[in-house]
Amino acid sequence: MLAFVKNPTSYNTTLRTLLQEPGQKHILSAHSHAETDGQDFAWLWDVDFEELAPQVASLVASGNKAEELAMRFKYAGVPEDRVTVIHDRPGALDYALRQAGPGGTLYALAGYTPLMELRRVMDSRGWVPPFWQQ
Repeated sequence: MLAFVKNPTSYNTTLRTLLQEPGQKHILSAHSHAETDGQDFAWLWDVDFEELAPQVASLVASGNKAEELAMRFKYAGVPEDRVTVIHDRPGALDYALRQAGPGGTLYALAGYTPLMELRRVMDSRGWVPPFWQQ
């Protein structure tokens, strides 16, 4: 599942939907501070990651603010040994998919720029059509 999350309201709404699914979750959280994404990441502290933390089986933090994102999840209660920082978007996606395993579900939660980067990777691999063809 690939979800666009751009602020606390959209993130919390997405998390509530995700938390309705049973079991442990494999998460890829990708954010950047490109001009189109906004340069202030303080809003991440307004996201209810604490509700998600008990269900995180694995989490990959990606982007040019990956360490800050990983720290936010740590403070939310996600054990450090379940969090991996991978800046490279294709590498983060590949690692996160391996963590989810065959038949598993990966929840990719991304800001605008990382979302478009992940879509390009998925498109280049033939997994999804270009977004304008849907």
